[in-house]
Amino acid sequence: MNDLMVLAAPLIEHVQANPVIYGIGAVVAVIIIYFTRPYSSAVILYSIEISIYLSAMHLLIYVCVYLMAGFSNETTMKGVFGADARGTAPWTTPLVRFWERDVYDPSWIMWFEVVVTIIILLLMRYYRPMQVQTKYKSPETEKMSKPKKKGYDDDSDDGWGVPTTREFTLPKGFEKKMKGK
Repeated sequence: MNDLMVLAAPLIEHVQANPVIYGIGAVVAVIIIYFTRPYSSAVILYSIEISIYLSAMHLLIYVCVYLMAGFSNETTMKGVFGADARGTAPWTTPLVRFWERDVYDPSWIMWFEVVVTIIILLLMRYYRPMQVQTKYKSPETEKMSKPKKKGYDDDSDDGWGVPTTREFTLPKGFEKKMKGK
């Protein structure tokens, strides 16, 4: 948590130094988002969903690398020949500063994360494409907008006494049984 505060300190200082500019920017952003709700809400929700998937992927890779480093350390034969011979595996991935290349110890892990990120983005594009939000219609509005069926009376919506064109199928041999009785 301390690492996050260190990363956010310059941003917090800048916001505290320029509160009027950020206040006006926030009001303008809220107005723009309000008038472009169908589009902006789709972009915001899509971005949140992608960030959740990418965070879960990064956390999974972090845990897997941590477990593999520990497993490699515990299963090595160096530990058999001396207590001081066992060293720690140098595999590391950053949990917070994921944009720093030199923190990844096997450098290919960073490129593996980039490839998995691209795969996740392509899967999101294919299976969950971004859709513009539509307005919610209440059941009363839908009921009023539905066209009435032929034969219905204007006063009631029940279909009592209205002829239908339904055809019923009878089981085989039913007509013979009925004629025989």
